[in-house]
Amino acid sequence: ASHTAASAPAGKTQAKGHAPATRVVAKPAPKTMPKAAAKTAPRVATKPVPPKLPPGALSDLPSWCRSITEHLSGLSAQRCQSAGLQAGDGRSVRGVPLWHRDVTPNGQPRVRVLVLGGIHGDEMASVNVVFDWMERSIKTTQDRIQWRMVPLVNPDGLMNKPSTRVNARGVDLNRNFPTPDWARAATSYWVSRT
Repeated sequence: ASHTAASAPAGKTQAKGHAPATRVVAKPAPKTMPKAAAKTAPRVATKPVPPKLPPGALSDLPSWCRSITEHLSGLSAQRCQSAGLQAGDGRSVRGVPLWHRDVTPNGQPRVRVLVLGGIHGDEMASVNVVFDWMERSIKTTQDRIQWRMVPLVNPDGLMNKPSTRVNARGVDLNRNFPTPDWARAATSYWVSRT
């Protein structure tokens, strides 16, 4: 799945039957959650942490692009390498950098949009969609939109054999987006909507 952080207000759906743009966190209840809510809070079963990749593995763009394009149709290693991606500070469970591209408009941006693809490692189309959006966003800098594009948030899930929805710990990242109202609304939202 790919998500845009600015596509809909928190808790609102984009269209009937579609997932909300902002997700509640599905993890052990924090100490600040009321005791009654904590008893019913969603829990995430995690697997033991797999070994990290050797230092430097997939930390350069050409090797990362070659690795992900083995799993994706419609994306060549050359197109991936020419997308202007930079390694961010974030890393996957196994230590793979989360590559991104920032597209800044001419002048002061009126809105900032975060686009995430590859949240589920087995949904490859979302990665291709983000690469397409990167190419389109470069052509529309006069719209005063600042974009941050992250084409693959779950490289461990994509590169698993076979690719999996969850990350290397067995966590569905789509159910782990923090929201400001998590302590108040997470449990009721999770029970009624998922």
